Amino acid sequence: MMALATLMSKESQANSSAPEEPNVYSYHRPTKDLAPEERNVSLLMDPTITSNLLRSYGAYRNASSRAVYRHFVPPGLVAWWQEQSRSKRCRTLPLINLAAYLIAVITSNSAIAWTHSGNLHSPRSFIKSSATPQAKPSPPPARWRGLIGEYGPDNDILIILEKDGRLCALFKRGEVEPLDEVSRNVFEFSASSARAWQHLVFTRAHGRATQVAVDPIVRSSARDVLIPVTFLKRRQIEPESGNQLHIKPLRPVPDLMKEALAAQPPKENGEFRGPDLVELTKLDPTIKLEIRYATTNNFLGTKFYSEARAFMQRPAAEAVVRVHHKLKEQGYGLLIHDAYRPWYVTKVFWDATPPDKHVFVADPSKGSRHNRGCAVDVTLYDLKTGKPVEMVSTYDETTDRAYPNYPGGTSLQRWHRELLRSAMESEGFTVYEAEWWHFDYKDWQKYPIMNIRFEETDASFHFPFDTRHLAIGEATAPVSEPRAVATGS
Repeated sequence: MMALATLMSKESQANSSAPEEPNVYSYHRPTKDLAPEERNVSLLMDPTITSNLLRSYGAYRNASSRAVYRHFVPPGLVAWWQEQSRSKRCRTLPLINLAAYLIAVITSNSAIAWTHSGNLHSPRSFIKSSATPQAKPSPPPARWRGLIGEYGPDNDILIILEKDGRLCALFKRGEVEPLDEVSRNVFEFSASSARAWQHLVFTRAHGRATQVAVDPIVRSSARDVLIPVTFLKRRQIEPESGNQLHIKPLRPVPDLMKEALAAQPPKENGEFRGPDLVELTKLDPTIKLEIRYATTNNFLGTKFYSEARAFMQRPAAEAVVRVHHKLKEQGYGLLIHDAYRPWYVTKVFWDATPPDKHVFVADPSKGSRHNRGCAVDVTLYDLKTGKPVEMVSTYDETTDRAYPNYPGGTSLQRWHRELLRSAMESEGFTVYEAEWWHFDYKDWQKYPIMNIRFEETDASFHFPFDTRHLAIGEATAPVSEPRAVATGS
């Protein structure tokens, strides 16, 4: 045991001074000749991983943990080890490997079996919530920021988030479970959790977690069997750098742009209001603009608009201004990413985006609510700093984090998201189910699909109104004059 204490001390020192490694766990011991139950145990008996286990656990387990050994090591496990130690096969296992095994076992709950099945939360299944946010939460400690995120494969995702000042874990089909911080990279499930005494051990590279190791569990059966440590790699869903996630277009965007400009919007039948697009910043110059599609900083990396401007139908625009004024009372303002969008741009988005991400772009055969001048992509900015606030995901991010009820991130990020949603809903807007930043005005069905380019807007919206830019069928009723809409609801 003196050797064990010495190794634990050295590993504890190494953990505090050695550079962080992207992957400190490895299994190399051949197990083909072992019985199934011994094959599982051998994974933690392997000398190649002993020091790594001690590195993770030695930093916070000391002499006082002897009582924990007596309380948490199952009697069946002791009997099993005594039986195995009498055999020739196990006689050669060094004592230090047994110690490493016990250290792993005492930090888990022997009554819980680790199971993996089914899918994580379907984004569409998130419960709708539009309640007014409560008191503004504080940001989490900086040391947690590199841990927050998603881990594991598509069908078995673990979300690490911050809630109410605590780091939490959310397993698939489960509840948010708070964690107790043991050390910088080691967290323990709280005593009230179904996973009490189980640990999550994070591995970092440059301050950011690259994977998380979940404690092994001892399953009660004819013999106590150790299930190997579960390693969940970090999911690379965030932008690698900057504030914009990019996707690779299916075809070159210039080719798609040429085709879209030559195409015509779908024909619509019905009675529509005459378009009355107004510029948001002319109604209130304190509304900020960051029109990504007027730059190359967008999900397709291509400039689509000739000018950084934001237009909406007058009733919708006036509602946006009212929201902006309400938010000022709480120290925030609106930052607009996009508003009216010509139809040809919607067609390029659809044709360039992979089919599995079509939920994030509008079908040009139906038209977008942006094409009708009744949708806005918006976020908040801080009036004191003038900078955008931090949300759960970046703008135009084609991941689950974009959903308006995605449970991950931090309390402050979710509070910002809910504040924006509540304010917008109070003035007749509805959030799009897959994008927290996208809001549709209540009267969007009353306006036609438009294909007016930004450089044409000033000339087009003078009497008489130029209907060549509208996709209205011949049998439709006459369109009302723009002025008739100015007082519309």
